Amino acid sequence: MSSFLCAIGGGEIGRPGKEIETYNLDKQILKLTNIEYPRILFIPAASNDSDSYCEVFKNYFENKHNCKVDCLLLIKENPEINFIRKLFLQSNIIYFSGGDSELLLNVLNRYNLKQLLRETIDKGINIVGFSAGGIMLFEKGISEKQGDLRIIEGYGFIKGVFCPHSNKKEILKIREIIDKNMGRIILSEDTTAFLINSKKEIMLLKENSNKNIKIVKLKDQELVEEKHFKNKNSFA
Repeated sequence: MSSFLCAIGGGEIGRPGKEIETYNLDKQILKLTNIEYPRILFIPAASNDSDSYCEVFKNYFENKHNCKVDCLLLIKENPEINFIRKLFLQSNIIYFSGGDSELLLNVLNRYNLKQLLRETIDKGINIVGFSAGGIMLFEKGISEKQGDLRIIEGYGFIKGVFCPHSNKKEILKIREIIDKNMGRIILSEDTTAFLINSKKEIMLLKENSNKNIKIVKLKDQELVEEKHFKNKNSFA
């Protein structure tokens, strides 16, 4: 299996008082690494380096999925770039947390990490972005803050616009803030994911059949699904 970039729309991984929602989805993603015990580098910058998020993430992936998890705290620990590079290159998956998209991009820009991420991708290391982390991977994303939707500029490793938590956003409001020049829009409900590998093959992943993820375009002021995109189809 070639390496991949994956954007997850949302879902719970076992916060106190919350049930795990993405077990099957995460299992599908991890299986694609073809590594029995994947090493994951978790970057919780979008959550302001939340200690509790790191703890939940580490417990979940180590105890439920037999992974080795390292946490990289870009805000609280201010690591040197050589240390960051070393962690990137020794990982099988670099995983960016959910949270605040703008905060994440501001932190990454402060370290000038876009080029390092590109080098990491070119070396075949897998990147996963959860919600805000998924927005970072795309050209643009649809983010929500205090009830308002807005367009966020991403790093453009994947073409198009990523809309996480699409089941919690009003389609009319999404339509109001996009234009036809934005190209394809991925409406990703919680517990779904968009994955594209280094061969440009696409997989649309779901926790179960009740969840939905769509690739749409704006045509005549309506969001029209591109139904010819099935698993393992590439962007033309």
